[in-house]
Amino acid sequence: MTIICSVHMLSRCLGCALLAASLEKEVFVALLVGELALYMLYKVVRGDLIYWVRLDGGAIMLLSTIERLFAKILADFTGSLHLRHPYELGGLAFSLSMVWAQILPFIALQFYEGDIDKITSPANIQTFLICSFCSWLLLNLVFFSTCDLAFLSTFFSTKSAKQYSCDIFLTCEDDAQKFDTVSNNERSHA
Repeated sequence: MTIICSVHMLSRCLGCALLAASLEKEVFVALLVGELALYMLYKVVRGDLIYWVRLDGGAIMLLSTIERLFAKILADFTGSLHLRHPYELGGLAFSLSMVWAQILPFIALQFYEGDIDKITSPANIQTFLICSFCSWLLLNLVFFSTCDLAFLSTFFSTKSAKQYSCDIFLTCEDDAQKFDTVSNNERSHA
């Protein structure tokens, strides 16, 4: 998992570096902000913006937005598998984010005009990106073939935090776990 995350981070950072070197600063920032805005719109449309931690006061929307943005940026640049949890990005959003991080460098390379005779030539970078992508794909295949297949659905789940909290409460048999679900989660998840 560490190597998968490392290769993922390399691809994402290289994609951003290529975009930053190829585009105007304002366009580059607009693309990154647009990606975050699309994710936030996804969370708002699904009714999943409120973060799962129980918060009191009027600043809940601001804190939830900051926490959601932080989780998205963290997932984008680290590829941490734990952020696929419904309380964080959710399975589908996480998987799409990981795939986008592998596609981004190839798109960014189309805009890049590096030196033809040096290491930073587009042909050399493309070769590196293809090797990086193939190793990321191979490592993921190994990971999925060795992990418990019961968890495979968590990578593609569209379950929101609220739905997950309700499922835990309704399906658990232990009263202590039901109490924890009610007392540790946001009231809107009940």
